[in-house]
Amino acid sequence: MADLPLVAAVVVNWNGREETLACLASLVESRGVRLMVVVVDNGSTDGSVTAIQARYPTVEVIALPSNRHFAAGANVGLRHGLAQGADYLWLLNNDVLLDPDALAEKVRIAESDSRIGIIGARLVHPTNPPGVIVGANCDLRTGAIIEPAPPTGPRQNRLAVDYVWGCAMLIRAAVLIEVGFFDERLVAYFEDTDMCLRAARHGWQTTTALKATVHHVGSRSANRRFLQQMFLRGRNWWRVYWRHAPARDRKRLFVWLWGYRLPHLLWSTLVTVIVRTLRPRGRPIRLR
Repeated sequence: MADLPLVAAVVVNWNGREETLACLASLVESRGVRLMVVVVDNGSTDGSVTAIQARYPTVEVIALPSNRHFAAGANVGLRHGLAQGADYLWLLNNDVLLDPDALAEKVRIAESDSRIGIIGARLVHPTNPPGVIVGANCDLRTGAIIEPAPPTGPRQNRLAVDYVWGCAMLIRAAVLIEVGFFDERLVAYFEDTDMCLRAARHGWQTTTALKATVHHVGSRSANRRFLQQMFLRGRNWWRVYWRHAPARDRKRLFVWLWGYRLPHLLWSTLVTVIVRTLRPRGRPIRLR
């Protein structure tokens, strides 16, 4: 396997010991790849570092003294992987479970076309029936986020999109060297969109590997910080779309974002807070 590209898998953890251990259990089963694994721990207080080191002694753990949040924590791991000579960096949320062949399929797609810089996965969410996301496209005139339907053709193994989710994003090392790392001012949410759009400006393509399946089970840490999460979503939606929109489209974008999309996000947040507040008291809410 010495002739295979070296992939540095970077898992960012914050007080998610059980999720991270489950993620690592699936990650170490990856087949057909040359892999090193790095966990960046954002100052966890739940015993994550000790548990990871005990169960996976070959996994390198970078223990940060405090929570630097997702974008900054990811950058620590990405820089470390580059310093170790990785050809690809595989950024993972700690709340994903990976099919054994997912990484090999991503690398195969990347190696087949040198123009591809960022590769996403077929993300499966545990709904009934399971929801599947294969990336998204951006309408920089109206602020719309457009998620294409998963292609059904058996011969189609990749799909060009504007961006893929950072929870399972494979990045060619040359992209990070040329484009740079995540914008840490974004903290979390839309930092992956920003990375892909910046890469596109440098001529790199973003693609989803349709046969690389990753199960995104969901983050309890995000649930504990719901209002902060929604604030970051709204703020970063505005920042990233405004940053990348052509000057000729900014007037229209301003009207759409502030006249419809961000107020709709605010309304959804308010409704969710009300539902979560009243449900434990035995007061069901029915919304039409």
